[in-house]
Amino acid sequence: MREIVEGSPMRHPANQSGQTLLEVLLSVTLLSLIMAVVGSAVLFATQADNEEGQRSASAIHESRVVGLISEDLGLAKYVPEQEARAVTVIVADRTGDGQPDRLRYAWSGTRGDPLTLELNGSPQEPVLDSVAQFSLQYNTTASTTVLTEYAVATGPEQQSYYTDPALTVKSRNVKIDDEKCAGQLLSPTVSGGHDYFQVSSVRIRARSKGDTDGVITAELRLAEPDGTPGTAVLGSTTLLESAMTTAFEWHDLDFSGSTAVAAGTQVCLVLSKASGDNHACEVEYDKDSSYADGSFYYLYASDVDKPWQVKAGESMLIDVKAKPAKLEPDDQVERQHLTSIDLTVQSTVEHRQPIQKRVRL
Repeated sequence: MREIVEGSPMRHPANQSGQTLLEVLLSVTLLSLIMAVVGSAVLFATQADNEEGQRSASAIHESRVVGLISEDLGLAKYVPEQEARAVTVIVADRTGDGQPDRLRYAWSGTRGDPLTLELNGSPQEPVLDSVAQFSLQYNTTASTTVLTEYAVATGPEQQSYYTDPALTVKSRNVKIDDEKCAGQLLSPTVSGGHDYFQVSSVRIRARSKGDTDGVITAELRLAEPDGTPGTAVLGSTTLLESAMTTAFEWHDLDFSGSTAVAAGTQVCLVLSKASGDNHACEVEYDKDSSYADGSFYYLYASDVDKPWQVKAGESMLIDVKAKPAKLEPDDQVERQHLTSIDLTVQSTVEHRQPIQKRVRL
């Protein structure tokens, strides 16, 4: 039997074990807080990385769209539409049908609306979502040409030919399409005994056929001795089917910049399809015209450079105006040429700066 010595220290193992457990609990709590803080930081960093990645991808796409538009503008053969928030260009064949293609980029002007692309009149497709700005500025350069060989129009415009639709005997129409071009032999005159003249404007009666995406090239060419179109082009302009209705109406062809020629020279108006669906438009003519004679008649061909067929006794419904001209070797003509387009694109992404680019034509 043990002796208990009074005043001797006693061990308490139970109390010592309780203090160790408290320390453990405090350590676990502190570690949990540290892990929560670290986890939040990691999550925040991951979200920030994801947002930055999305912004980077958006910026890359926006840059690619600007590059695509710039390339199309730079390859344009014609720019028939030049608006502040829309542009239409005619480019070489891209669809494999052997015909030029028509591209139209447009934005409504409403923040958040997409920038769209339209190919040959097909439904619009968005190329850039949620746009804040899309603007175009067209820059021109004046060129001065010294006229040493050509006559210069000097007098007021005069009516040279006019076929009255009310006197039409047998109204017919010709489709300007992939398989047919139309023409008209002209022998313009001006009063006053002038030695030279310039065909300044022509009006024809035309209507749309099918889709309204047709682009028609209108040329004035010197006539061959047999009265068919030659290869020398005096002037050229375009006519858009989108400006037409389904009824025959007068449409203007501006040849104010065409070359003047000597009095008595015969010229041919030539209409051919530049782009659009198979039927670019229809042109009205009279199959039994009282106006048609040996110096004024209707022509057609399968292609502008193929043999032309003369349709004696037939005539387009046409209104031709001309100006008297004279030789002025020292005279000068100033013309405006589209040389570049300033393009600005900006998306609605926060803090995104607009992309600006000048495209030289």
